[in-house]
Amino acid sequence: MSTAAPPVLAPPPRGAAPAADGLMTHVEFWHYANRPENADRNLELVDGKVVEMSRPHKLHGVLLALISNLLNDYAKRAGFGQVAGGDSGVLIARDPDVVRGPDVCFYAEKTSYADLLADYDTPGYDDVLPVLIVEVLSASDRHADVVRKVTGYLEAGVKLVWVVDPPAREVTIYRPDAPPAFAAGDAPLPASDALPGFQCRAADLFPAE
Repeated sequence: MSTAAPPVLAPPPRGAAPAADGLMTHVEFWHYANRPENADRNLELVDGKVVEMSRPHKLHGVLLALISNLLNDYAKRAGFGQVAGGDSGVLIARDPDVVRGPDVCFYAEKTSYADLLADYDTPGYDDVLPVLIVEVLSASDRHADVVRKVTGYLEAGVKLVWVVDPPAREVTIYRPDAPPAFAAGDAPLPASDALPGFQCRAADLFPAE
C-alpha cells in the first residue's frame, strides 16, 4: 500500500464527454490511466477522482512476492483460487466509482488464461471481488487513508483483509463480522472461510531476519 497525494480531478479521456458531475467512471479512468503519458504513474480512482499514489521501496516488492508465493502454494494444494498482484485494478464501488490497486488479491474462482487475455484491452475494470486483499504498508502511509481503504474493501464484500506492517513484522486481520485481530511472530493467522484450510504464522509473511 502506498500513500495517496492530494486528490486531483483529471480531465476526461480523449473523445469522451465529461460526466455532468465532473467525476470519472471506471471506464473513463481506464482510458485515462492507459494514456502513454501516464504509463509510469501509479493511479487509483477514489470517488470518481484520480489519485496518484507514491512508489514504494524494494522491501514492499519483496514482501508482495513472498506473500503471493505463499498464496499460490495454497491455491495449488487446495485446488481452487487464483492470486493477482502488482496493483491490478479492482472495481470496489460505483456511483461514484472507486478503482483500487491492492498489493495482492486472492480470488475464489480461477479465470482461464484465455479469458484473462480476452479482457486484456477491454476498457474498464472487473467488478468480481477477491475474497482476500493484502495491503503492505509503506513508510508514507497515513492511518486515516489505510482505514478508509480497508473499510471500503469490507463494505464492498471482501471477506478478509490483511494489512502487513513491515517494521513491526505484524499483521492486522480485518473481517466484516469480527473486530480486528493482530498476529506477530509465531502466532497463527486466524482461520477464515475465505481461505478454507489455510494455515500460516505471521512470521511466514516476512523474510527471515
